[in-house]
Amino acid sequence: MSADNLPEDSLRLNPNQYGSVQSGNDGATRHSWPGSQPARGGLLSLPTRFGQRFFPLGYWKEFRALSKLHLPAFLTCFFQVFLQTISVIMCGHLSKEQLDAAALACTLINVAGMGIGLGLSTGCDTYFAQTYGSAYKKRVGIYLQRSLIVMYMFLVPVYCLHLHMKPLLLLLGQDPVVSDMASHYILIFMPGVFFDYTFLVLARYMQTQNRVTPPLICAFIGNLVNAMSQYVAIYVLGYQYEASAACQAASLMVMCASLIIYIRVSGVYKETWDGWTLEALYDIKGFVRLAVPGLLLVALEEFCYEVGTFIAGSISTLQLASQGILFQCGVLSYMVSLGMSISVNIRVGQHIGARQVEKAKHTYRVAVTMILTTSTILCIVFATCQKQVASLFTSDPMVLEATGEILTVYAPFAYADGLSATASGVLKGSGRQLIGAIVNIVAYYLVALPIGIPLSLLTPMQISGFWVGLLIGLTGETFVFWLIIWRTNWHKEVRAAAGRITGQRANSTLSARSPLIADEQPAVDSEQAILPPRPRRIRRESRVYSGPYDSAIEFDPGRPPKLGPLRPVLIRQGLIWFCLLLVLSAAAVARSYQDQYLPVHWRRLCIMQSQLNNSMDVSPGANLTYC
Repeated sequence: MSADNLPEDSLRLNPNQYGSVQSGNDGATRHSWPGSQPARGGLLSLPTRFGQRFFPLGYWKEFRALSKLHLPAFLTCFFQVFLQTISVIMCGHLSKEQLDAAALACTLINVAGMGIGLGLSTGCDTYFAQTYGSAYKKRVGIYLQRSLIVMYMFLVPVYCLHLHMKPLLLLLGQDPVVSDMASHYILIFMPGVFFDYTFLVLARYMQTQNRVTPPLICAFIGNLVNAMSQYVAIYVLGYQYEASAACQAASLMVMCASLIIYIRVSGVYKETWDGWTLEALYDIKGFVRLAVPGLLLVALEEFCYEVGTFIAGSISTLQLASQGILFQCGVLSYMVSLGMSISVNIRVGQHIGARQVEKAKHTYRVAVTMILTTSTILCIVFATCQKQVASLFTSDPMVLEATGEILTVYAPFAYADGLSATASGVLKGSGRQLIGAIVNIVAYYLVALPIGIPLSLLTPMQISGFWVGLLIGLTGETFVFWLIIWRTNWHKEVRAAAGRITGQRANSTLSARSPLIADEQPAVDSEQAILPPRPRRIRRESRVYSGPYDSAIEFDPGRPPKLGPLRPVLIRQGLIWFCLLLVLSAAAVARSYQDQYLPVHWRRLCIMQSQLNNSMDVSPGANLTYC
């Protein structure tokens, strides 16, 4: 990176840029930015004391910015999940075994495939948003290439898992016939995981540039292709459940290809793309440090909710049916929270990258009011319309009654889920996925499950007890998340983001008289704001207040990122990919011999049952895979 590509103005602010301080008739001190207009303070654009304290930069401007991101992001997530729902619906007229196999396969694809990609893409959330908000927008293209490399690396172990899904399902005690069919479904779908990971990265690439509509349109096109192709293949041409897997994978390919075509034709990449570069091979470890905790943050939470399905199945079929309906309601309501999480992540990351600390804090304050409003609506719906909601999924009176009781317990989840997802977006925007993962593990696996499992199995609450345990754990997680955010030293996060963006180490000082003040851009665009007074205690200054005089970050615009020799990097990456491909090849070979070794293994597991039934051949050559 040369000095010509790094604008000096982005690194060094003119002291005159901070405007003047004026005193009003009421004695209040106001800071006026050059070219600013009269302010509209307060929550309802009124100069209220509440609005001046909590929303000094104006409420509705940030509300509109978040709304423009929230709805498309929510719909994009919804359409990505709806692909699998269409597949299950289309297999509904087939045999019970084929329907069960398709449902089981889609669940496994979501948990052990797409969920892993969603967690890994949180690394993109941090890098893309912070870099795009800075003056180094061309480096977004470098991080795009690095993201694809890391995602494809993790694709290899995912493929190895999918190749051997059949013995894992049998080991977990699933029905042998359904396990065999589900593993075959997953095997056909495997190319779709590649396209899904690519689409996730490209969608994050577009969303962090505030272009949220193109991924939404591409996801809608993919769902349209999926529904039409599955209808023709199954209902018209008479194919079986295998066609559902092939059509779903092809739909993901259409989604990915359409987004690539849009990026290429529209030219939106020109602002952030500087061509293919070997620099993307450097600092893979830095991206993994964000991606793996993000994976734990998402995957462990999904697995915790899947535990409820196994518990409900062990109680009764009635509880299992109620759990299935509640799980679908939870997924749909969580899409609202996930859309807000993505929106907050984008805005907070961009402001941190631009070193606008006050704007970052202003964003999540507005987001809290928005998610509380939507959570209130969802809570009222779940608490007062239990039977109406349950009737969308079933007409069985016993299931309706059981589901209504559980929905009453689930109603407060809307608040905890929404606030937790919003806080998670703030943490991802500031690059603190590891903290989120640690809190997540403690909340779910040391609090929620130890409370929920005994309540569901040892008390009359049954599956409602499991959701009570989850609610307690999620509430604790939400409280800890916001406590961490409240105690955040935002200048430290700005310095970390600056080093992450530029590849340089930021030199920080706490002197207000530093000759180079390059921290924070004006926090108000064409507005006038009443800034809060400086705190009296200096030790709380970095936490309570952030202003242009609090700290300084110094960069050398003529110094490019320090890159080591290229040859060791190429050798290391070559060895990594060689080992990954070797493991994948071994997994594929083992998969081809799987049917020869499985019968002997399962013969030993099933010999007790065969002795009881006295009707099963247990000779060494007998195929007892389906015992």
